[in-house]
Amino acid sequence: MTILPRLTSFLLGAIICSIFFVPYLPLWGVKPYTDVKIHSEVWDERSFTLGASFVKNGQCTLVSFSVVAFASDIPVYVKYRDLDGLSQEFDREEGAQGLNIIVDVERDSIDYLETRTRHRCIDEQGNEEVTTKVFSRHEAAK
Repeated sequence: MTILPRLTSFLLGAIICSIFFVPYLPLWGVKPYTDVKIHSEVWDERSFTLGASFVKNGQCTLVSFSVVAFASDIPVYVKYRDLDGLSQEFDREEGAQGLNIIVDVERDSIDYLETRTRHRCIDEQGNEEVTTKVFSRHEAAK
């Protein structure tokens, strides 16, 4: 048997396997939220204010929300305050939502910051999975 039929058979098998296994990849998993839109991001010398909207999925429960600042690629968790008066553990309901926070960080001391979420989600088969995502990233242009 020559190499061409073997290569053709291998490639055909790989394509067939991909078709059957692609739906099981994490890329198609449960999404805690969608349609993230940044409406305002305001830097001053000692803080960063963020206003955003998103659509929350009802299959997920918030485990944690955090803000991480990066300086020379070293991450540091930083404090923030919710401008709507919500607690840090507040789990929003399904549907359209907003996020309004102020982060205590000096712009000149960091390169960028990220807002991150961790959710516990239930997929269509009833399996639980914990998903960690970067909600938004903001450059601290100097």
